[in-house]
Amino acid sequence: MVLFWLYFHFICYFELESGNKSIYLDIYHERKIHYEFLKLYLVRESSVETKAPDEPMPPHSHPH
Repeated sequence: MVLFWLYFHFICYFELESGNKSIYLDIYHERKIHYEFLKLYLVRESSVETKAPDEPMPPHSHPH
């Protein structure tokens, strides 16, 4: 008797109401489907947070 253990991961995206996307893993193992939400998000560039330029750190605040 030959047993095959199939185990696949797929990276998937779920679109949120805000237009951002949540990243999760779609896992197939032993004929069952599991989802693992990674708490990682793709944020649209049109949002206020991503449009604001980053302020450079003052030279004296860099660690030595």
